[in-house]
Amino acid sequence: MKRYPRIKRLSTLGIVHHQSFDYDFNPFRTDFVGEGGSGKSMIADILQLIFVGSAAFHSPTDSSEPRKPKTMVLRTDGKGTDMGYAFINVELNKDAFVIIGIYLESTGSSRSFIIQQGENFEPEDELLPFNKALSFSDFLKDNNILPIEDLKNHIFDTKGYVCESWTRLDKFHKLLFENYIIPVDLSINQESLNSYAKIIQAFSRESLDIKKSEKIQEFLFGNDKEKELKLDFDKAVEELSGDIRQFESNRDEIDMLTHKQTELQELLSLKKDRDKAQSNFLNTKFHYLNQQIEKSKMKMEQRLNSFFNNRYALIGIKNFAETKIEELKLNIPALDEEFDKASAARMLWQVKSNDLKKYFSWMQHFEKTGKELSEHYHNYRKNKQDIKRIEEFKSLLKDSGIYSFFGKNDKLNKDSLLNIAETVNTIEKSLEEKKKLKVLNNLDDTSSLAHWALNLKRKLSPKEESVVHKYQNDNITTKEPINGIKSRYIPDPKLLIENLQVTKDEDDGFWLDLGGVREYIPYVQEPIFDTGNSDKIKEYFSNQKATLDNDIKDLEKEFKNWTILKGLLNKLENQSAYLLSWELRDVNSKFDKHELYEETADAIKRYLKLLDEDEKIDKGFKKANKTYKNIDKKRSDNSSIINGLETSLKTISIPEIDDDVNQLTEKYKYQVKDTDDFESLKRTLNQQESFYDAFVTTLHEESKNEIAIEDLKFEDKAIEVFKADLQKLVDDQPEVTLETNADDREVTLEALDAKDAINSECQRQYNHKYVLVIKEFLKEKANRYIQTDDFKQICSEILPPEIFSEKDLEDDEIIPRIKKLLDDINIKNKKLNIRKLQKLTSIVDKVNTEVSEQIYYSRKIRDFIDADDKTITGGHRAKLSINFENSYPRGWMEDFIDKIREDIRVSSENNLFNDLQGVSNELEKYTSLEEKMQEAFYRCGGSRNLKPKVLELLNPKSYYGLNFTIQSFHGKTNPGSTSQTYAAIALLCIARLSLINRGAKDKVRDGIRIMPIDEAAGLGSNFDMLYDIAKANDYQIISLSIQPYKVDMLNQYIYLLHNNLEESDKVNYEPVPIFGNFENNSK
Repeated sequence: MKRYPRIKRLSTLGIVHHQSFDYDFNPFRTDFVGEGGSGKSMIADILQLIFVGSAAFHSPTDSSEPRKPKTMVLRTDGKGTDMGYAFINVELNKDAFVIIGIYLESTGSSRSFIIQQGENFEPEDELLPFNKALSFSDFLKDNNILPIEDLKNHIFDTKGYVCESWTRLDKFHKLLFENYIIPVDLSINQESLNSYAKIIQAFSRESLDIKKSEKIQEFLFGNDKEKELKLDFDKAVEELSGDIRQFESNRDEIDMLTHKQTELQELLSLKKDRDKAQSNFLNTKFHYLNQQIEKSKMKMEQRLNSFFNNRYALIGIKNFAETKIEELKLNIPALDEEFDKASAARMLWQVKSNDLKKYFSWMQHFEKTGKELSEHYHNYRKNKQDIKRIEEFKSLLKDSGIYSFFGKNDKLNKDSLLNIAETVNTIEKSLEEKKKLKVLNNLDDTSSLAHWALNLKRKLSPKEESVVHKYQNDNITTKEPINGIKSRYIPDPKLLIENLQVTKDEDDGFWLDLGGVREYIPYVQEPIFDTGNSDKIKEYFSNQKATLDNDIKDLEKEFKNWTILKGLLNKLENQSAYLLSWELRDVNSKFDKHELYEETADAIKRYLKLLDEDEKIDKGFKKANKTYKNIDKKRSDNSSIINGLETSLKTISIPEIDDDVNQLTEKYKYQVKDTDDFESLKRTLNQQESFYDAFVTTLHEESKNEIAIEDLKFEDKAIEVFKADLQKLVDDQPEVTLETNADDREVTLEALDAKDAINSECQRQYNHKYVLVIKEFLKEKANRYIQTDDFKQICSEILPPEIFSEKDLEDDEIIPRIKKLLDDINIKNKKLNIRKLQKLTSIVDKVNTEVSEQIYYSRKIRDFIDADDKTITGGHRAKLSINFENSYPRGWMEDFIDKIREDIRVSSENNLFNDLQGVSNELEKYTSLEEKMQEAFYRCGGSRNLKPKVLELLNPKSYYGLNFTIQSFHGKTNPGSTSQTYAAIALLCIARLSLINRGAKDKVRDGIRIMPIDEAAGLGSNFDMLYDIAKANDYQIISLSIQPYKVDMLNQYIYLLHNNLEESDKVNYEPVPIFGNFENNSK
């Protein structure tokens, strides 16, 4: 039996299916029995709604539409607002009652209320009970349901009791908790209220996903703690925002100063490289210019030598060419005379040779000997007239387009002229017959006998088909002839075919009696109507039609060709002569058109005579041709050499000795030597195998060696330039002559260019870096320093003044001073970092503590549901196991906390740069707490592959998992039946209730505890287990089922619910109560 407090009575007013009823509850078990739709599940919903209110309410009942509080109000006719009440009489002690309930409106508005005898409703106040339970009727005035404010007055006026209501339920729930009406404080936070509601819902078969760890964790511990931890974290972020700004400012200053240090260090290094490269280049240039002046003087002397030597050589070459031209011109008359004689002799033999070659080509063409070819020629002369007519007639046939028909066969001969009319007539008749046969073989012609036979739809005998074939070919149809044609027809072929009167049968046919007339019918050779296959018959006639189409096409073409030929012959004057000649076309085909036939008879005789002198002509022509070529070459060579020498003379230009040359010889003290040697040159050229080739080669070489006066002047100018460059170098850089040591090694232009390139590149790099530095750091002041080159000056502008506070620094002293200032700022940031890490350590410690608590209570729940008295049907037990496989490693938090505390201890000893501060130093570069926490996770054991978010690291449920299963006695996991699963979840709900107020630890607090069991009959022996657990843990059972189950009349009330089918509204008949003998049992 449930201890006090307990539910004495549940009353409803204006509620669907429970319009105005009082349900007295047994102290231990009350059953609601009825068919589906009678409002059983609504009892559990009403109780949930009374305790948690409409905001946290959720109905676990499956229905076509969600059950919301406003839908539970029974609607009346009209458009006004309907109202309803649901309340319980809570029996605090024997005959000591207070009421808690909920007021609902169809608009969705609701209010929770309490009725007591006292007037005080503050959380710390004790409720004053009255001694008699109230009924729904006490809430009616003139049989009407009152609004909540009117109800308050009505209750006070009629009973003297005080009613208070709330829309915000914090005070309502606190008052219930402080007066021990409910065992848990639902006013602490929304999470507690939601958790309590979920427990009641789960008892009522609300779906709970026990397969997912996160769903079980949420059910057992809610989400408030992670929200609280997140809030602490956000507060810390806000509290440290100033430190973060200072840290970021310091870090920005560090970054900027470090960047300046790097840039200035690089600029200083580039300055040193530039100065060194410049010194190397100037020294090298000094040596180079001195060496080039000496080389150029030597080169000038060589050029003057070449100038005068070339001048004398060109004078000798010119004299030689002029003398040689005069000699060669004297040979021309004799060479011309000799050439004319050789040309005439060659021409005589050339004509004979060409005629002989032509005749030989004809012999090869016709494949005949000389004499045979002569005979062939004379045969052509005899048949010339026939050949002419054949060509003319052939041309006429081609022009008429009929040559392909007549020209390649023997259809056309001398008899064609006599028979052509008959031939045309015969073709025309054959064409008409074929066209008639085409019509007869047309199955689409409904009047044809073939069409009739095809549609007969049966086989024809050989005689029947022979008759059809005979008359079909005779063009006899089933229609009477028209247009005056008097011919036979068969109007009803069936009468003829099916009554054949055969008088005599023979091998090839039979005699048919046609009413006294005998007609011979030949047997058809290839029957087609003997199969009854209409497709085959159609194919036969189709093939016949195709054959006839081809025949008709060929006949039409032949008829057209003969008709054209007839017209063509009629136009010829001597038709017979042309046809006779045409018959001889094969004989005369060998006389194709050829140049041979154009020759005269005398020419043919001359060709035969030349053929006899073949060898003589060949030798004579070769000899004359050789003589001709020799004299032609001599004459041509003589002329070519004259032309070549005359052309070469035009190209020879003798350099003159002018004032410029004389000035240069004096300036460089040059002595001119006379080297004229014309006779020696003449002997040398004449002794060569080809004097002309030697002359051209010599002239070419001397032309290449020609030194122009401008070249001499250019060389002189180059020497002056070198001297000027050297003087300018000495004037600009006097130290060069002092620093430069004597060095006999040659300095090449490549070496100088290399030094220059290095110097230019170093200067370019320094200038480029210099401009970048002043533009980046001096901004608008940059233009002031663009043209300067003062490293120390720009350092004083760019760097903080404290770097230059002590003395005038040298270039190399500036960078170390920057490093010292950086060290000072870093110390400030390390102190800020320690402060942030202290905050983070505190939060991580809270997370770790909460993880410990949740694991502790998970183990408590595990032990509770695995007790011997919690056995589910079949010897199964609910198992709650804790696992860490797919969770974040919890050890990182303890490791982090220990390391940070050690680092803080070290830093307190003013040792901020101690290498032992591993984690603190490593996390310093991460500005925000979020970054620090994530990086702390990685550096204290967490894998970077996990990539956790801060919310996950702050969530205690991220560090462990829960697995809820049903296992057999032997430890084998069983998916569980519906009843087993429900029983297991019910155990979880009982255990969960103790966790709502964890502050109470293991203390059991008095209060109403209800266990709504839906479909109790389906639980089997699991019901007994829940029954015992309810009794042992001070629960009132509310059983909801279709039929009474395991009736215990000493500890049980039963209400039979019946839906009123006579009413259209959702109303029930008056419930039928069955009360057990509780009063006697309780004594």
